[in-house]
Amino acid sequence: ELYEFRLLLEPGVAAKAAERATDDDIVAMRAALDGYEAAMAAGEPVSPHDIAFHRLIAGAAQNSIYLKITDALSDLLISARKATDMIPTAVHSASVDHREILDAISAG
Repeated sequence: ELYEFRLLLEPGVAAKAAERATDDDIVAMRAALDGYEAAMAAGEPVSPHDIAFHRLIAGAAQNSIYLKITDALSDLLISARKATDMIPTAVHSASVDHREILDAISAG
């Protein structure tokens, strides 16, 4: 159910972030992904970086409701991310997906 809900919400949030993100937002998202990739390479949990990335996208959308929903979902997302932290292919796949999302947001 969480994944289904995210599929309904996150593309729209990312689209708004693409319209509204500032240069500082992009820099912060890049830093979160760099942290994700460093953690992935070190075999450490990526979930804190993943949660930060999603929160930064919600903030870049400049809609307080998106941010509140992201914050409300964070406990569920943390649980889900801890499970996927144990699956290297899922961690790598998410990294690739996140880079594509960031590239799209950066391009506007």
